[in-house]
Amino acid sequence: MGDVTTVEMMRGLYDYHHWANRRLFDVAVALGEDVAVRDLGKQFSFPTIKAMFTHIYGADFLWFQCWKAMTPVRRLRDGDFPTLAAVRPPWDEFEKEQAEFIEALTPADLGRSVEFVSVAYPRPDGRPYHLPLWSALQHVANHATHHRSEIATMVTMVSGSPPGTDLVVRHFRVQGFPG
Repeated sequence: MGDVTTVEMMRGLYDYHHWANRRLFDVAVALGEDVAVRDLGKQFSFPTIKAMFTHIYGADFLWFQCWKAMTPVRRLRDGDFPTLAAVRPPWDEFEKEQAEFIEALTPADLGRSVEFVSVAYPRPDGRPYHLPLWSALQHVANHATHHRSEIATMVTMVSGSPPGTDLVVRHFRVQGFPG
């Protein structure tokens, strides 16, 4: 087994993250806007496919600003986009910037502290949370995996199971696997 650095693992994780988001997004867009905005229930983190994708994009965008120590932090909301299709163009541009950031990482960058003020889990005193960049990077990709699973369930409810977004499927597709 060859030596793989943590930076290389992060690059692979984000290559997969972008691919899995797009793979499921393309399926959802093909279902049409009526389906994308249909309320599928309070059992989900967000009740519509559009809101769920907007949340994934918005969380990536929010954390990216934290990684870069940008203030004030700008939040994206479902209401910022009139349709599911309208989410894709700015998300594409953002993914390019996110990928450039990931590509430029060095091992030393991974240990630096990132500051985050949580809206969902605020501290009583209002102070920000701090965590190492490597942990914040893993969190963002893992967070999207949770919500992609909810989207896959939503898609299954309205049209049947979507194609897999397993990490190994992405790896095999790079090698020409048709799945």
